[in-house]
Amino acid sequence: MAAGGVFAATNTAYKPFELAHHLKTAAVRWVLVAPEVVQPVLAAAEECKLEKSNILIFNTYGQDVPPGYATWDDLFQHGEEDWVRFNDAKLAENTLAALLFSSGTTGLPKAVMLSHKNFISQHTLVFEYRPRPFKARRLYMLPLFHAATAPSAFCTPLRSGEQGYVASKFDLELWFQCMEKYKITDGAMVPPLVIMAIMSPLREKYNLKSVRIAHCGAAPLDPHPQSRYQALLAKDCNFSQVWGATETSCIASIFLYGEGDTSGSVGRFLPNLDVKLVDESGKDITDYGVRGELCVRGPTVTKGYYRNDETNKKDFRDGYWHTGDIAYCDEKTKKWYIVDRKKVNPHTHIPPYHHLL
Repeated sequence: MAAGGVFAATNTAYKPFELAHHLKTAAVRWVLVAPEVVQPVLAAAEECKLEKSNILIFNTYGQDVPPGYATWDDLFQHGEEDWVRFNDAKLAENTLAALLFSSGTTGLPKAVMLSHKNFISQHTLVFEYRPRPFKARRLYMLPLFHAATAPSAFCTPLRSGEQGYVASKFDLELWFQCMEKYKITDGAMVPPLVIMAIMSPLREKYNLKSVRIAHCGAAPLDPHPQSRYQALLAKDCNFSQVWGATETSCIASIFLYGEGDTSGSVGRFLPNLDVKLVDESGKDITDYGVRGELCVRGPTVTKGYYRNDETNKKDFRDGYWHTGDIAYCDEKTKKWYIVDRKKVNPHTHIPPYHHLL
């Protein structure tokens, strides 16, 4: 991104046909790939007629490189330039930083256009609106190609000057080891990881008391595992749930530092985000406690899907992104709850909460 490129990461477990879909959808011109996962990438690149000279091998540990391919070190043989400076809001708003993939509300994965303004806004509203009274240390073991991790991994450490540790793959004991060794303060979780942590005997072997704030997303988490995991953390740490999507640059609703919850709520929406609910006919819902489709607009919300006018017309209306999630707001607490997905064609298979973080 600093060199003016657009980051379009993909799943290292993808097969060649899935990678080919990714390369075509994002109109990829250059590929940086680790030697361990190079073969399916080369097959996909050949199908997409990507030039061999545009594939760089990321052999950071001196691994062997397939004959005829350049390495990432070759990028450092072309001199240097200053980074592009964003001196006005429009430049940041209209300059793409990343294409991250989402299923949207229907169909095959789509490339979500995220601008530099989107990433800047995500960091500012999540981490700077109410600053925490400590310097964070984060562990990045969830996939870096996903919007759940990418903004806080690639932008937040540089902006905040805080430490981040990256693991090349997920392993439960390695996760426990790193959490304790590096005294991780911020715990970003997904429900399967919570369940693995509380069910594993490793929880007795390692100490997670350094965690001072923790959030869980991607799918709902029942109160019982939520309370069991919170018991493993620091005494004053609150473990709560969030809501967000690739289309909102990651987190859109959250419980801020110091506030806990065990009701299953996803918190309250970030400042500067404008949300509304609409009924099945598209009319605004104005009452508390009434369920409707959640619609969002604001500085973290994408302008749309890359080269996908048909879906953009359907999902982005009246200035709002129509999320497909059914939600309501509680009148007494002003907490928000995600309760369902909008009904779609029964012949269209959409994994529940697939696009949530």
